Amino acid sequence: MKKLLKTLLIAIGSVVVLACAGTIWFLGRGGAFRTLTPHFAGACEPLELPGSGEDIQVDRERGFAYVSLLDRQQVIKGQTVEGTIVRLDLNASPLAPLPAIESGPEHVHPHGLSLFIESGGQRHLFVINHPAKRGVDPETVEHFVETAPGAFAHAETLRDPRMNSPNDLVAVGPRQFYVANDKATGGWLRAMPS
Repeated sequence: MKKLLKTLLIAIGSVVVLACAGTIWFLGRGGAFRTLTPHFAGACEPLELPGSGEDIQVDRERGFAYVSLLDRQQVIKGQTVEGTIVRLDLNASPLAPLPAIESGPEHVHPHGLSLFIESGGQRHLFVINHPAKRGVDPETVEHFVETAPGAFAHAETLRDPRMNSPNDLVAVGPRQFYVANDKATGGWLRAMPS
């Protein structure tokens, strides 16, 4: 019995040693033991925005950043609030948020957003819009078309029952995008409205 116990303890000890060595090797390969040297040459400054930012999309050609905003603290408290999309002119100083949406749906709870620029320069903004009654009302993607530099008008609302919990999307055409659900039952969806 003592011999069996001794053999069992040696086996367990060996497994523990191998597991620790493997973990240390894995962490080392991933850079856990490296020293990071700060290399940002700029300066950070706070920017007052009307809500908390969920996503940001940069139009590098024009120097605009689009930010989806919603006061999520008020939503958590059960308050009825509307969100918005703002434009920041990255070439301006100081930065000031300006409305990016000229017209839109009645209810806006924006989440992920994506900008698509056609070869001719026409811009399309796609925005995940969560319903006020999540889990009851359908999730949507709002499609906006640029009418003036940095200003968008609502073009259409897109729905699909497979968008059960959309988190982010990427536009790949003037009416095409991929959307990612953040729940295991949905995964990625390819949306190509007719």
